[in-house]
Amino acid sequence: MPRLNRPSTAPEQATERLQPILATMSATADSQAMYGSGRGAAFESVLKRSSKVRAWGALALGLVLLAGGLYINWNVTVGRGEDFGHLYVMGKSLVRGFDVYLAPDLHPVYLDMTGSDDWVPWGAFYTPSAGAATLPLSFLPYGPARAAFFLISCLVLLAGANQLIQLLKPRWHMGYRVLLLGGLMCASANRWAFLYLQAAPLIFGLLCMFVVALHQRRISFALVTATLGLCVKFSLGLPFLGLALVQRRYALAVAIAAAWLVVNGVGFIRLGGVDAVRGYQQTMSTLERADEVNYPDFRSLRSMTRTDWPYLLNAISPDLQRSALLGMLLSAASCGLVGWQAWRSRKFADELGTTAAFMGPLVCLSLLSVYHHHYDAISLLAPALFYLSWPGTYDRRLIALFVVPALAYAGLHQVGNVELFFDHMFGGNAAILVKLYGVVTMIVTLVASLLLLESYIRGRAGQGRGVLVAQQLAQAA
Repeated sequence: MPRLNRPSTAPEQATERLQPILATMSATADSQAMYGSGRGAAFESVLKRSSKVRAWGALALGLVLLAGGLYINWNVTVGRGEDFGHLYVMGKSLVRGFDVYLAPDLHPVYLDMTGSDDWVPWGAFYTPSAGAATLPLSFLPYGPARAAFFLISCLVLLAGANQLIQLLKPRWHMGYRVLLLGGLMCASANRWAFLYLQAAPLIFGLLCMFVVALHQRRISFALVTATLGLCVKFSLGLPFLGLALVQRRYALAVAIAAAWLVVNGVGFIRLGGVDAVRGYQQTMSTLERADEVNYPDFRSLRSMTRTDWPYLLNAISPDLQRSALLGMLLSAASCGLVGWQAWRSRKFADELGTTAAFMGPLVCLSLLSVYHHHYDAISLLAPALFYLSWPGTYDRRLIALFVVPALAYAGLHQVGNVELFFDHMFGGNAAILVKLYGVVTMIVTLVASLLLLESYIRGRAGQGRGVLVAQQLAQAA
């Protein structure tokens, strides 16, 4: 018998009728998926192009700021730049074996060595190590030597800051780094320093290099940068020693201090031995003359704004000796607090986050504890770079409490123009009140940095305890 076809059931008939519709829907979904992926790729491409445009725009703006900063700073250096003369005279004195500390009148000394006696101090206040650090420049004529010191300071500042930014933000496009470097070159503190051709920008760059070298375990290079910074200006070199001690690198700290002592010892011997030491001590006793810019009472019209404790204490109650004593006590107490925090952080002392947390207090303490002027405030920008680069590591409110005053003062403040404005608006020597802005900024940033340090150590220690508990639970299981 012939085989009969089995009749289709109702469900099967419905499925047969739906097959063309399902095939159409599948094709539509495939085409939509292809279109969606194409649209996503196009959107990604637009984002990449936009990111490149922003990066190249940042590079162009950064180059403009760099060129503008170099031009402005060079112009103010050419017009003044007298403080380099003190380094140059010290270097020349080492070469000649001349005891500059015992010179009864420095005018003929400066006229002979620099060719001018327009900017002559009332004493030689630099240690021999400052002349030794800049000794190669003393073999050049004064004009080329001054230009070379300006260029070296700019190069070291930019190279050090660039290394630090690369360490903190390794994925950043070159354009953003250049933009930040351009902004740094245009900072007010830079212009103040280059006006007198002070060593603060040079030491800022060396400090950045020192931090990077510590993190990368290049101890020999760290020793060189710290020794140079300490030799050029001891008071600004204190954060180098502090960071070495915080990281428990005691051999490095001892080597830095020993190198500084040896350089100065040899220098004093070259200048005249014990007589040179006594001459230096006698000269330093006249540093804060009432008729000169270093006087620590802001009421004196000759006094130039300072950033140390006595400057504020004398404003509250003008007693120089008492203010100096109270300043030393405040510095000792602050150093004790930082030392206690260093002990608490000993188990994670060599971490970069710990270095960043301690840099703020150490820089602020160096500016508050030892006599400094406004141009040394550029040091504040080093911890500011750390805090801004890692906003998730620290309390953002405390970051703002440090960064906003630091940038407002070291980055934007116009010392002379603000004083003229106050004098014009209020009269009666109201401009002298502006001189206290610097030391108030240092105190605010010190408090903020100490709170940041406490917050960081507490969080980091708690993190360590959490890891330990987890390990103990894992072992018990």
